[in-house]
Amino acid sequence: AKNTMRVNAQGMAEEVSTAMSHRLDVVLVPLLTMRNYVKQLSGFRELSSLVGERGVAGSAPAADGAKGLSHRNMTGVFDKAVTDLFNEIAHDIRSTNGFDDIVMNIQLAPKAAVSMIYPLKETKVLTNGKVIVQDNTGAIGHDLLNDPNRVAIAIATVPAPGVVTAGPLNLVQGGVVKSLIARLPINFPGQSMTVLGKNYECWGFAVVILNWEQLIEQVGIYQRFESAGMLFSLTRTDSVKQTDGTFKDKVSIIAESEAIAASG
Repeated sequence: AKNTMRVNAQGMAEEVSTAMSHRLDVVLVPLLTMRNYVKQLSGFRELSSLVGERGVAGSAPAADGAKGLSHRNMTGVFDKAVTDLFNEIAHDIRSTNGFDDIVMNIQLAPKAAVSMIYPLKETKVLTNGKVIVQDNTGAIGHDLLNDPNRVAIAIATVPAPGVVTAGPLNLVQGGVVKSLIARLPINFPGQSMTVLGKNYECWGFAVVILNWEQLIEQVGIYQRFESAGMLFSLTRTDSVKQTDGTFKDKVSIIAESEAIAASG
């Protein structure tokens, strides 16, 4: 009986994993689309040189005050026409193929510094009636390679062959929605980013922020386990930078059956 239960539990876990992977494959299409636009349009390609390397003359400077380490000041860095074009493209991507409820926003991060976000502000009613309020102004200038809470995943993204995800997390710009962050490195000749002493032909990242609750609702994780009479606990392991510069794994629960959560 125990072996049967173990086999059934393993089968359910594999079924949920496959369903999640298939849904993520669909909702991550905006990353691939934005990467293509960056490679094709000179206005987007030039963003990396406009942002520049942190601390280099002529580059976007560090933000003032407490955000100096984690953010850069993007005031006046970009041409309005390029920003308007990004907003138009991101709007079209987000409003097609059923992405609207799951994809909260789309970002470009040349030199790994968040520079453009669509939508910047929004109040939206989802198809399930829930109201989501976004104010992403606090994420503009977020320097992913210098924020101690994001640097590990940013370092992993630069040399990655594909999409790198993190979360669900609470965002730096606030909000009550747990979010899954997906980043795709944009690599092509003529670009340069140095990470841990090694140079990569990396322009920066395309980023999408996904509504975690909507994602697991569409996949039906809770319903699948409940209908099978099973309890579950889904965890993630993050590499977190310590004060001495080393990294330590941190395991967190990201979803679990109500009965397990209630038992504490």
